Amino acid sequence: RCQEKAAPERAQALRTAAVEALRAEIAEAAQDPRLHNHIELQVAHARQVVTIPATVNEADLTDQLARYDWVRGDVTSASWLCQMELDFRRRKQGPEHPDTITSMYNFAQALVVQGDWEQARKLHEETFAMSRRVLGLKHPFTLRSMNRLAETLRAQGDLPWARKLQGEALAIRRGVLGPEHPDTTISAWNLYRTLRDLADRGRARALLERDLLWLLERDPTTLGAKQRKVREYVAEEVKKSG
Repeated sequence: RCQEKAAPERAQALRTAAVEALRAEIAEAAQDPRLHNHIELQVAHARQVVTIPATVNEADLTDQLARYDWVRGDVTSASWLCQMELDFRRRKQGPEHPDTITSMYNFAQALVVQGDWEQARKLHEETFAMSRRVLGLKHPFTLRSMNRLAETLRAQGDLPWARKLQGEALAIRRGVLGPEHPDTTISAWNLYRTLRDLADRGRARALLERDLLWLLERDPTTLGAKQRKVREYVAEEVKKSG
């Protein structure tokens, strides 16, 4: 009888180990399409092993499958996986668990890609509020969530509210990370675009001079990819203004 009782436990332990092994292998290559051919068998096996996540490590594997599908451009599958993961985490880990908050963010982005702006806005608002309460306003994830919400609002034409959030995010990043940090640069560029679209030329120009023109004085090879791209945008803006 003891052996009979132990059998299901051994089976579950083996399943848990298999799921974790699949997650680790897929995680190493999911974000790099050049490596996808190395994990095709693991991905196929993972899809068979986990249809609906029932444990935390199965939800973690679902997350990696979603990332794999995003990179491959399979938006429908990635979105479905994100929703399944979120449903599990809300139910089992609770709405304020950091993993749940991350899942909310990911699914909101999936809704953006699918063009469901209204639901994306609601979920990004919920994510930002939750992250602010649980992690704090200055936490990097909270600031990332704030910026995504602002970009969603901007895409919907709510420029005044987007400007407010972008201004807050920039002020915090400038104070915490410094004026030349890549995240600060992204926040500054996002706010500049919104001010420009609002025809607030005075504030846009002041922001350009204070937070972005320094990029033109730097050798592009000393900047990261994101800052190099912003540098190109800034150079175009300067050229337009004469």
